[in-house]
Amino acid sequence: MSLNQKQYPSHGDYDVAVQYISKFVSDPVLATGKPIKLKSGSGLLSYPGGFAKAYKVDVGNRTYALRVWLSDIGNAADRYAAIADYFRRNPLKYVVEDFHFLPNGILVNGSRYPTLRMEWVSGQSLGDFITSHLGEPEVLRSAALAFLEMVRALHAAQVAHGDLQSENMVVGVSGKSVWIKLIDYDTLVVPALVGKALSSIGLQSYQHPKREQSQKATLHDDYFSELVIYLSLLAVAEDPDLWRRFPNNREKELLFLPEDFTAPTPPPLFQRLYKMGHTVRSLAVSLWNFTRLPSIDRLTPLEVVVTQAQAPSQPKSPPPPPIPTAGSFDLMVKAMLKANPEGATQQQPTHFDDSAFRTPPQAEAQPPAPKASNIRTTSKAATPLRMEGTTPGEEREFDLVAGVKIRMCWIPSGTFWMGSTPSEPERDANETFAEVSLSRGFWMAKHPCTQGAWRAVMGANPSAIAGEILPVEQVSWHDCQRYLDRLTGPSNGWTYRLPTEAQWEYACRAQTFGPYSGDLENVAWYNRNSGLRTHIVGGKRPNAWGLQDMHGTVWEWCRDAYQKHPTTGKNPLTAKGPDRVARGGSWCNEPRRVRSASRVGFAPDYRSAALGFRLALCPNK
Repeated sequence: MSLNQKQYPSHGDYDVAVQYISKFVSDPVLATGKPIKLKSGSGLLSYPGGFAKAYKVDVGNRTYALRVWLSDIGNAADRYAAIADYFRRNPLKYVVEDFHFLPNGILVNGSRYPTLRMEWVSGQSLGDFITSHLGEPEVLRSAALAFLEMVRALHAAQVAHGDLQSENMVVGVSGKSVWIKLIDYDTLVVPALVGKALSSIGLQSYQHPKREQSQKATLHDDYFSELVIYLSLLAVAEDPDLWRRFPNNREKELLFLPEDFTAPTPPPLFQRLYKMGHTVRSLAVSLWNFTRLPSIDRLTPLEVVVTQAQAPSQPKSPPPPPIPTAGSFDLMVKAMLKANPEGATQQQPTHFDDSAFRTPPQAEAQPPAPKASNIRTTSKAATPLRMEGTTPGEEREFDLVAGVKIRMCWIPSGTFWMGSTPSEPERDANETFAEVSLSRGFWMAKHPCTQGAWRAVMGANPSAIAGEILPVEQVSWHDCQRYLDRLTGPSNGWTYRLPTEAQWEYACRAQTFGPYSGDLENVAWYNRNSGLRTHIVGGKRPNAWGLQDMHGTVWEWCRDAYQKHPTTGKNPLTAKGPDRVARGGSWCNEPRRVRSASRVGFAPDYRSAALGFRLALCPNK
């Protein structure tokens, strides 16, 4: 249901206006075109939806959709301007091309109403596609794979559709592959629209039962509907009879109805799914568990759920020895290895290199000088203060709270070039290239904060992919502030903080100048090598200052408010703005997003399975 309602023209009123398109439609392209008529009768070919309808218009050798609305769409002008601007800078093959919004695009009964012009995409709705290929399991599995690939691309591009459902996807077959295009962008979310008021909450048969409680757009608005659609495709591929039996009277639904998500116990459809193959059964269990959550804030993205569902079922075994939640990080790792000599659990990688957690010999504390440098070190040669390090990359343990320690690396004061040069491939316009000076050195955590370190302080683990020495995720910027408030040590004029984004990039680069601080495969978990999941921290090579997982793994919150261009100069910090900076990219991002200079902004209450943080220990003055 639309959140804003006022009187708009009827279907018939629009039909009359579009028939005389050159007179009543002000779009300069469409006004020269010819609306397509029905094969029989004098009416126009149109495709009505819940809140809008689309006409097919030929303009020369191109075909467009003219979209008009049946009810008020609120701040659509601002929304579509933001969407068009984002896709100009970040092209995505799953969205249509050449869309142009006009707030006063059509004249009907003496008043003007909005129009949207976009590329016409020929194909079937997802529901019609399934019906056409019922009994062709390989085609339906290909559709499921194409859908999963699309979801991964949307997540990597920081895009949420907001109303994923059968009628908002155009599907077709090209050779042996299935392709998908998304249509209807009334609810689409790009970073600039996060936190804005919703215009619609989508069809209930695809939405979490608590979705109606959400009033603001987020980048995880699709997580529930992603699983509904993917599970439906795989289930029908395995058992076509499901399509004939569920639901009793299909309109825009696939298999599920809203009452399936609110039933006190698993209804007949879920019971059928529980008896199917391992992957479908596991996905069905995840979906049922999703329906029990009190809000959409704790949902996890599809790629995480799929990774867990595809893990082979494990025979039952005695529980491992309890893992201590206090003591040094090295002791925690040793306990994990003792509990599981293979270095892996069902939710963890099948390999583990504990050398990443050992203190390097003193001879290795000073990294070799790089061939080229973009930093001028200014640390004083005189005897440092007790809390300061002596050489770049020196490692030391500090107390977080009583009995819990963290290993950190010394980052010297200095001057460097922040951002990316105009010639750097795939750079973004928000990566201002400018000189930045940091007048005081600081300590930076060797790894992202782990789930064990979070649990030891907060008493619970919010993460979507569980593991004590996996990075903690699903934590908002505000959650990080609450974590910082509970830390008790050290003192001596030093305080744990999130790093500023200047501190973060300076520490990440560690005397390098270019997209990455080392060979990408050796330093980063990203979408091409991560298996689309997090990994044990410290599994990749450190940079020259001993820091690991700065590229990929999880985005890391920074202290700054996000602005289009970062603050530069001496000890920069951006204090004002609605969003907060995140750096480093994640396991689900493409290489361009895990570059040293890449930066994004998220609402401070945003949570994601690809978003965590890393501590800095900084002097108070």
